[in-house]
Parts: sequence; structure tokens; C-alpha cells
Amino acid sequence: MDKLAELELAGKYTGIENRISELVVPLPELSPVSIDGRFFYLTFRGKQPTIDEFVDFLYPKIIPFCIPRSKRFENITKLQQTGDDRYHMELSDQARNLFIKAAKTLKRSGEPGELILFSILEAFFDAPQVACKMYLKTSENMPVHGSDSIHIKYEPGAGELLLMWGESKLYQQLSASIREICKSISSFTTLNQGRSHRERDIDIIKDHANIDDHSVLKAFLDYFDPYTPQVNKRKEIYCCMSGFDYSLYNSLEPINDNEVESFFKQNYIHCISDACLRFKQEILRSGIDHLSFIFILLPFRSVAEFRKLFYLKLGLKPN
Repeated sequence: MDKLAELELAGKYTGIENRISELVVPLPELSPVSIDGRFFYLTFRGKQPTIDEFVDFLYPKIIPFCIPRSKRFENITKLQQTGDDRYHMELSDQARNLFIKAAKTLKRSGEPGELILFSILEAFFDAPQVACKMYLKTSENMPVHGSDSIHIKYEPGAGELLLMWGESKLYQQLSASIREICKSISSFTTLNQGRSHRERDIDIIKDHANIDDHSVLKAFLDYFDPYTPQVNKRKEIYCCMSGFDYSLYNSLEPINDNEVESFFKQNYIHCISDACLRFKQEILRSGIDHLSFIFILLPFRSVAEFRKLFYLKLGLKPN
């Protein structure tokens, strides 16, 4: 029996289509770089993107993003057995504290973007997170660098395992976001003292895979064992999400409410094409064109506004 076919780890995202929509468009010519693309935008209410509702939707996802599956299932089982809500509150408090600790001690502002990418990969790609890096990187004894997230997608017919390295950047300027994505991936794949961050992340996958079932875990780890045929069927792809300020939101006031979304999509198509070409050029400039990519776009009225609202929801005063 194909044990990995039992791997149903992605969370439930009922209603996400009411918070973000996907625009499907043909890509421009991007050879010789291997780039696929998925392009999203926040749903509208009148002339405004529903940013507050998106933050409300996103906030509960900190639990599966931050807390390993084994710990979550343990608390859920205790909740079901006892009816005591404290087991759910423990998960919520722990996830919130991990997020706050990361924001304060690691002095980074990328975690909200990482949470968005996590949710998109699970909801739209059916690609569950396989290493809970937020849980690991806030441990005093385990400094964690490398990718923002690690997801997988299994193809039962071909027996292939797609290892998806997540990289997310929220910047005011789209060009800066793309540049920093490629810079991070270049650093991730470059040898430093004989090893790369990618190799260290593979060690994390092997030592801390977020899979409970031991037989499924064994089947999964075969894809990282050089003595098995499965390792030949492991593929890797870099899933890159760019969040950026999109000035088009400032041009919607004269448009009728019932025409806003159509007007937005017509113009967003041009932004997508330009962004893809810019991404291709930055990949070539960074010398990482031997890799494969999925390029994900999510424009904001203001990245700073989103970050402020998210941290307020978290109970943390924004910088």
C-alpha cells in the first residue's frame, strides 16, 4: 500500500475564497527560466479591499503555522475527552507567544508574510507544511535559518514527492520584494563552510518532520535516503510570494462599485506580466536560473497597514 497516499495534512480553509481571489492569466515568455505563477488579490467591498476581514481570517492560522501537529492533536484529543476549553486556549496562547517572541527576539518583520504563504500553499496548492520552523526557530538551542517554510505535495500515480521551499517578502516596492526573494534563495543555496542552508533545512526535515504516523513518516523519509529509489523521485521547487503596495488601489474612487473588481483585474493583468518579467531578470542576475519556481503575487493597498493591523490583532504594538 502507498503509505504517502494517506498523507492528508493540510488544514481546512473554508471561506478563503471570500477573502482572497485568484486571477488566472497566461504567463509571458519566461524561458530559459522555469517559472509557474499564481496571482491573488484581496476581495472587495465597494471600492476597498477587505483587509480587516483578511487579518481576522488569517489570525487563527497562527496555530497550525506555529505548533507542531503532534502537540495540536494531543490537545485536541484532551479537549474532546474532557470538554475543557483550556486545551484549546493553550494552543492559541502558545502560538501567539511564539509569534511575539519571533517578532521581538529575531527582530524580523517577515512572519505575517510567511503566514500568508503558509495559508496559500495549504489552501490553494493542497501542500501541507512538513516542518514547523516557527516552533524551532524560537528555541534558544536551535537557531534556524534558511527557507521561510517547507511544504510538500505528493503525486501518488507517479510516486513523486514535490519539496516546496517557501520564500515570502512584504515590501512597499514590488521591485525590492523580488530582489530580496532572489537574494534569499541565492544565499539559501550557496555553500558556506562546505554546507548550504538548504542542506541544513533538509536535516531539519529529517529530524523534525511534522508527521505523526510512524509508517507514513518512514515512507516520507525514504525520499531523503540516498540508498532508496524514492530519492530519485524527489523534486524541488521554490515558492516565492511577493506582497507589495499597489498604487492602483488609489485610482478606484471614480469607478462604479459594481465595476471596481473588473477594472482592477484588467489592470492587474499588466502588473502580473511586468512582475513576471522582472522576476525572470532578477533570477538570471542572481545566478539561480537552474532552479524551478512558483511566483505568487498578492498586492496590498499598503503593506505597512496590513502589518500594523496584524500585529494589533496579535496584541503587539507595531514598530
